Amino acid sequence: MPEAGAPRLAGCLVAGQAPELRQLLYFVTVVQTGSISGAARALGVAQPAVSRQMRCLEATLGAPLLLRSGRGSDLTAAGRRVYRHALGILEGVASLLRELHPPATTPRVASGAAPDIVRPAGA
Repeated sequence: MPEAGAPRLAGCLVAGQAPELRQLLYFVTVVQTGSISGAARALGVAQPAVSRQMRCLEATLGAPLLLRSGRGSDLTAAGRRVYRHALGILEGVASLLRELHPPATTPRVASGAAPDIVRPAGA
């Protein structure tokens, strides 16, 4: 149960609830690119969308995860822990999807005709 008076951002989950996969993906991308703007470019979304999801993730988890500066973002101690877990969660989801939907093995089909079937006209 969230603490009384705990900050709540409109549209974000209540503190203590499980974060959304999208938030974890955005967070991991921020860490890997070193900045919110870099993550936005890598994800193909607007920078304010990434910033908002990071604020929601921090509010949901009840802890600051990123130290923001003009040079980018660094992780707090909580951020390092969340990053390790987020990597595992995202890999688990990717593994599940690969298991449920294995890549299709497309049979190879040769195009063209055998040389003894196709003869030039008048041959």
